[in-house]
Amino acid sequence: MADQVEKVKWHCNLCLRKTKHTVLYTITKQDVTETHEENFDVEETVYILAECDGCEYVTMKTSWSINGEGDMVDQYPPALARRRPPWIHELFLEDFLGEQSKYKLLQELYTGIGAQNWWLTMLGVRSLFEFVMVEKVGDNGSFVKNLEKFLEGGFISKIQLDALGPLIEAGHATTHRGYQPTAADVNVVMDILENVLESIYVTTAKAKKLKVPPRNKSAAAANKS
Repeated sequence: MADQVEKVKWHCNLCLRKTKHTVLYTITKQDVTETHEENFDVEETVYILAECDGCEYVTMKTSWSINGEGDMVDQYPPALARRRPPWIHELFLEDFLGEQSKYKLLQELYTGIGAQNWWLTMLGVRSLFEFVMVEKVGDNGSFVKNLEKFLEGGFISKIQLDALGPLIEAGHATTHRGYQPTAADVNVVMDILENVLESIYVTTAKAKKLKVPPRNKSAAAANKS
């Protein structure tokens, strides 16, 4: 009779929800320490490797306990609440020769979302957006004035500027009035931030690499006649 397959329900970072996983490997390690009272403490760590039944993403969890109590659980990679965009590595390459400030800060935002640190993440979104504006149009004295110059420079459209209204207000509210953003608030401003970063650093770079063939002179002359 074949061994029974063990199933667990874990968070999957590709499916972004809890799914059924097949346990691939389990190992238990114990460390016994003698105490000063001539008793023994038994520290136990259980390592479990499992694969998502849907997308086949592999996750590892470790659970730690001492004398059967505690049971602290860690997951690797950490559970994601928001998927990183496919172009994030292009942002890394764009930053490669510099300090990679944009890439590093964006990564920290996803970490903050995974830890449900909505307040800190909201402040981080505003900081990253201001960093980008100062990099492109210089520091004009205030967030709003930087936005105006950003618009004048053609880095964002009027439609995008209007869409940034919630980010501006959320940033002010978080900083000055103790506003407590929700997960939905953070995801809205992250949508806007990702759109702006992609259009400035990814789409523009790709457009510059496009090679449009020169227009045929005979065809151009024929069109004039």
